[in-house]
Amino acid sequence: SSPKLTDFKVLVFDTYGTLADWETGIHNAIKPLLSKYPASASWTRDDALKAFTAIELDLQAREPDLLYADVLAKAHEIIEERLRAASGKEETPASTDDQEHIAFGQSVKDWPVFPDSPGAL
Repeated sequence: SSPKLTDFKVLVFDTYGTLADWETGIHNAIKPLLSKYPASASWTRDDALKAFTAIELDLQAREPDLLYADVLAKAHEIIEERLRAASGKEETPASTDDQEHIAFGQSVKDWPVFPDSPGAL
């Protein structure tokens, strides 16, 4: 027979994409940066998420011990560097300071949860 839920002391499951809507969270948090550069003016939500995910995965592969907040902050910084270059602004100083990259890295707390998550828990 199958075990009962009460037979377990701990349940472990992924939260990003399961409970938290990381796509909406990332997109909402990165929109201010995208609005600063002509290169991303025509990006769709999907374009932004693909660009972010490619950088995020590369960072996690190269630096597997990096805390997730630091991965997010560094990905934000790299996206800005690429957008500056693609917009022909690589010679001008970045318009985003380190605090904005850090704030993006800490944006997880603001990511929305899926509507059915609270009730299911």
